Amino acid sequence: MEFQFSGPSVIQERIYDILSDGWSDHFNITKEMLLQDDHITQVAFGLYDWVTWRQMGVPDPDVDALWLICEAISVLSLNWPRYCDPARDDLLFAQRASTDNAERAEIWKEVVQMVNQDYTYIIFNHTLWSNAFAPRVKNVCGPESPDGVALMCTVNGSNGVGHLWMEE
Repeated sequence: MEFQFSGPSVIQERIYDILSDGWSDHFNITKEMLLQDDHITQVAFGLYDWVTWRQMGVPDPDVDALWLICEAISVLSLNWPRYCDPARDDLLFAQRASTDNAERAEIWKEVVQMVNQDYTYIIFNHTLWSNAFAPRVKNVCGPESPDGVALMCTVNGSNGVGHLWMEE
């Protein structure tokens, strides 16, 4: 079984050490470190046995439904495990249709339980993103919704730049 990861990365090496120690009695494991662009391509086309991947964890979990739904499975797939569960899809679409956050949270608990039971994803950690801006970079947290509500500044390493300006 091939373990594929993007690197070089000390964390990925440690994950390999821990998992291969536990699994090596049952599997012959080889390790393949790829640069991130090659790794993304191989995962999208399903050219792997066992892979680590950094995803999930956006503030609105509905964004992460993309990585789980059956419709995302094809030759070039965004559902990396290529595992289709229509019952899970029904829950994902039900939470999307709801405007009640408490109801959505309960539905997501069911989805998480299904993902755990199916072993489609094993969550090791959540990546903590930080963004640093020089003092002269202004309006980092400036965007507002049409009704004047301040939007989140940076999320999962993403930051819009259309609203930024630099002080001279």
